[in-house]
Amino acid sequence: MAERKYPTLPAVAHPATILWVPQVFFGVNVGFHVVILEAARLLFGIGPVLPALSLIVVHVVLAIVTMKEPHLMGLSRAAQRHPRTTRNLVKFEGGTRYVP
Repeated sequence: MAERKYPTLPAVAHPATILWVPQVFFGVNVGFHVVILEAARLLFGIGPVLPALSLIVVHVVLAIVTMKEPHLMGLSRAAQRHPRTTRNLVKFEGGTRYVP
């Protein structure tokens, strides 16, 4: 196999993760579940077990999804910065319709 002149950078090939989940997804997941944990504790008197199990289940799902697509965070950032636009939408009485 021929050696490349410019090797792939490890930071690009392997995005930063925390427990197999991209850092931003990890932070949003933990932050959301901390709020749920406190709300369940204060409003309903529920112990921390159910929200903690929910945190673990969601984290495992995120880990599985990001194992299949390791650049999911970069894809979602690119989709936010450059949304798809189409000029083939035509308005009519019932709403809008795509016209090729």
